[in-house]
Amino acid sequence: MDVHKLFLLQKFTKNENKSNKMDKINQDLPPFIFYGTGASGVSKKNGFLHNFYPYTSKNPDKKIKLEIDGKKWKTTEAYFQAMKFTDEKYQRFIRKARTPIMVYQFGKMGKGGMNQMGFSKEDKEYYKKIKKFEGVKMRDDWDEIKETFMFKALKAKFDQNPDLKKKLMASKDQFIVEHTNRDGYWGDKYTNPDKIGNGKNRLGQLLMNLRYMYKISSTLSKFNLYEYNKNYI
Repeated sequence: MDVHKLFLLQKFTKNENKSNKMDKINQDLPPFIFYGTGASGVSKKNGFLHNFYPYTSKNPDKKIKLEIDGKKWKTTEAYFQAMKFTDEKYQRFIRKARTPIMVYQFGKMGKGGMNQMGFSKEDKEYYKKIKKFEGVKMRDDWDEIKETFMFKALKAKFDQNPDLKKKLMASKDQFIVEHTNRDGYWGDKYTNPDKIGNGKNRLGQLLMNLRYMYKISSTLSKFNLYEYNKNYI
């Protein structure tokens, strides 16, 4: 990746407003909520925003276009979890995993190894396969760079799937929230399902950053810089 692209990714992963306060968003609009997932996969409520999308237990083979760094990925979750590691063989193992639920479990290898993973009965076949990767280490700087990889995955997803980008832009200036009681970093980690929680909601924040980036890009594309220079400089 060239320096300019990396700068843009890092710029749009940073956000001064890291709380879920809605003071910088149009408060006249209701929040644009998408729900976390359980074992059944992506929820129906704006599920296209979730990193497990398009997977559901009822339609596990549904696909979207997602190519990053010359490789095809089933979900943004797969790319994100694979990037936790520098071992290319383990990255490939994660990329080829059947479901994003498995991918999520495989991403735990760097946090205590296989003891941190949970396998359902139908996933036991993977236990023997993953055994050879035990001891694989997570990137030392993962906490510092994880949001850059997340934003890169999100941008690829919406760049390559215009129908999903259109849905994202339809949210206008609504506050985007991953509404879940499980995750206080990427989601809002609510205690009351009828209210927005106090988690950092970083996935929602990055989606809003991407939406803003698209708005800027659209505005600049309509602006004739040559005419501006000729007339005003």
